[in-house]
Amino acid sequence: MHKSLLLKEALAYLENNEFLKAAEFFLKADEKYQAGFCYLLTGNDFETQKLWYSHCPDSPAVQWGKCLLDFINLRPSPKIPSFLQVRNFLEMDMGYFIKANKIRYTENILKNSELLMSVNLEAYKLIGRVLLNFGFYSMAKNYLNKSVEVFNRDPETYYYLAQYNYVTEDYKESIKALLKSLELNSYYIPASILLEKVKLKMSLKEV
Repeated sequence: MHKSLLLKEALAYLENNEFLKAAEFFLKADEKYQAGFCYLLTGNDFETQKLWYSHCPDSPAVQWGKCLLDFINLRPSPKIPSFLQVRNFLEMDMGYFIKANKIRYTENILKNSELLMSVNLEAYKLIGRVLLNFGFYSMAKNYLNKSVEVFNRDPETYYYLAQYNYVTEDYKESIKALLKSLELNSYYIPASILLEKVKLKMSLKEV
């Protein structure tokens, strides 16, 4: 089977939470890093470590993966991820862990959130966004507030705080956050769209 078809099969199994089958097809496609990640989603970090340390050529993804193994096992590590590794992998991998019900992995990554923020100021925002998307609202608010504390000029962070306030029906606070987002970037379309939705909700509530 052609590599592109093998990868298509692997991704389909991955999205369907059939992680062992996904790993099988990633290995057939000679994509050992992705196969190792699938094993990690099953809880088999021994197989993951074997692949990432012994069978994968060095790359930014593999470097990140090795840091990830240390994070989720609460091991002290001399390895520190780079700015781009945090931006490219943190949110996506946390999302997969939550979908796979590997909550311990997620909790242990959060114990390293200060380190992640030290190399990328967006780390708190990325964490807050993925927690918000999966319904961990109070935790999401906590990390989004932390994001504002370290970088208060980011319109996106205020937008996600507004989303939190919208889903928790605190519409006044949502509008306040959206106005701040638009003050920082008047062309930020998602904030404008959500602002109209919030105003509509408030008007219906007053009827």
